[in-house]
Amino acid sequence: MKNFFIVFLLFVFIMPLSVSAFDFEADSGLVDTGIGSGFFSSNFNANLQSPNLLGLIGQIISIVLSLLGVIFMILLFYGGYRWLMSQGKEEEIRKAKETIRAAVIGLIIIAAAYAITWFLGSKLLLPLEKA
Repeated sequence: MKNFFIVFLLFVFIMPLSVSAFDFEADSGLVDTGIGSGFFSSNFNANLQSPNLLGLIGQIISIVLSLLGVIFMILLFYGGYRWLMSQGKEEEIRKAKETIRAAVIGLIIIAAAYAITWFLGSKLLLPLEKA
């Protein structure tokens, strides 16, 4: 069990650091291609640097919902692990099923909250962009 958590922490916290050295936006040329094709305006990077208050709130909500989604996915895997390690004990299987059920309900709630936030954000930000 201890080795499982060490490997899990290695993959969750250490491995992403090894791929963060590549600056995709600067090195890919996609922004230049978007500006050249007329998809982005020439002040695209300036717009990314100075978000408005609603955009900042939307980013914070998106980050929080993403973290909650990851937590519920971890709970889902934990429930499956408990079920596998229950060795046929009915009480352990029942607890594992409750954990899995709660994780699935949590994921559904998080997905619904993300959808509602996206819908309301698109309806609130569109009138501001036209002004």
